[in-house]
Amino acid sequence: MSKTLEERFWEKIDRSGGEDSCWIFTGAKAKGYGRTGWRDAGGRSVTRSAHRISYELCVGPIPDGVLLDHVCQIRACCNPRHLRPVTAAQNLQNLSGAHRDSRTGVRGVWWDSGRNYFRAAVMVSGRRIYLGPFKTLSEAEQAVVLARREVHPFSEMDRR
Repeated sequence: MSKTLEERFWEKIDRSGGEDSCWIFTGAKAKGYGRTGWRDAGGRSVTRSAHRISYELCVGPIPDGVLLDHVCQIRACCNPRHLRPVTAAQNLQNLSGAHRDSRTGVRGVWWDSGRNYFRAAVMVSGRRIYLGPFKTLSEAEQAVVLARREVHPFSEMDRR
């Protein structure tokens, strides 16, 4: 007898760390996110994100237009305790680091070579809020972390 989709799915989840640890999807990945596929009743290929399948199996349906935020910041994690339903705007608040083009390595901080200081800002509802100039990277980083704690309630990274 062949295995069900659910049985095949759970075989690809490493839960060896326990109920509170990350449950890592060991199958195929795209950009770090687990992806799993199967053929539907009509023979068409269907592919879905592993963390969404896990959430639906353990918690229930995900409403249309809702994203699942990995609170743990591990894209391959499928532990529903590490996933929370959010809007796209809320999901953006929980980014884990600087933009890939960042020269400072700190999200929201850049060097202003014309003025010889660091600048810092946070984004709120698509608007950039400047926090001022800073002499050191450390001061600028501290300012953006404090500001994000105020204006980004879904940012787990700044609360650790």
